[in-house]
Amino acid sequence: MSKPANPFIVFPSDLLELSGKLAFPQIEFTVQEDASGGGAFTSIYLPMPSGISFNDGGDYGMMELGDIAAGGGMDALAKLMQGDIDGVARSAGGAIGQQYSSLTGARGKAILAATLPGVDKETAMFAQKKIKPPNQNTTFKGNNLRNFAFNFKLIANSERDTAAIARIQTTFRRYTYAGSSDDAPNVILDYPPLWKIRFLEGDRENIYLPKIFACYLESFQCTFNGEANMFRYDGSPFSVDCQLAFKETRVLTRNDIDLLAMGVSDRGINPDTGLATSTAPSGTTIPIRPYAGISDSSMGASKSNANTPSQFE
Repeated sequence: MSKPANPFIVFPSDLLELSGKLAFPQIEFTVQEDASGGGAFTSIYLPMPSGISFNDGGDYGMMELGDIAAGGGMDALAKLMQGDIDGVARSAGGAIGQQYSSLTGARGKAILAATLPGVDKETAMFAQKKIKPPNQNTTFKGNNLRNFAFNFKLIANSERDTAAIARIQTTFRRYTYAGSSDDAPNVILDYPPLWKIRFLEGDRENIYLPKIFACYLESFQCTFNGEANMFRYDGSPFSVDCQLAFKETRVLTRNDIDLLAMGVSDRGINPDTGLATSTAPSGTTIPIRPYAGISDSSMGASKSNANTPSQFE
């Protein structure tokens, strides 16, 4: 299908005038309309914000393995899951031996003592000032969903900047909300559109900053004239403070991170529909060291003209 036009909004107005080594560091926010809006793209270009933060992490818990770990049973279980039947026998034999040794020691005495009236195994172990270790192990539950926040203070120096600020804050606000059909606006809602965020140096993507997956605009806060109640002669506010909070569409895997770094990822956006993809791509071979020999070509830096903003492809 043919790609729609790609209007763009720039603040300040001279942000895209320089290119190459003289280019201004900038951030690009691109959003695609849904089918009812014709699938049109809009890109917003702003100066690179300060304090860009990436919070990568995982969710970890704890499990008590108890006797099965103490007796070497975990080794037998691991070999069983791997199909190593001979290894299961060897590990199981070792586990039985450890259990036997334990029974002839403190725990064996505790088991015998528990046969006495009013005595249980815990009391018997306490009498010997010994405990059964819980054999705690760390468990991995998954990686965290990443969030990104950006803050901008926009002060116009010209009528062109004033118009750009109005369009910027209107665009961000509009695409925070869900879509709906005209004939049944309260029955079925469409997801808000996706955003593609890129860090640029003029006409190429900055290869020294991590890349962001497809995002939803979770919240948009706009403050007019935060310092003083000042308006220009045409009624426009003197300053506009924008606070943006984005959330990636899904939890990423190491494969996703590598594909992003290589510049070959679709960033979780279906190029035909503009909707989020639900699963990680398959069939792509990842080098053992995807970051080795870092260069513009190996990291997939864009070579498109700065005055012709890119779409999602």
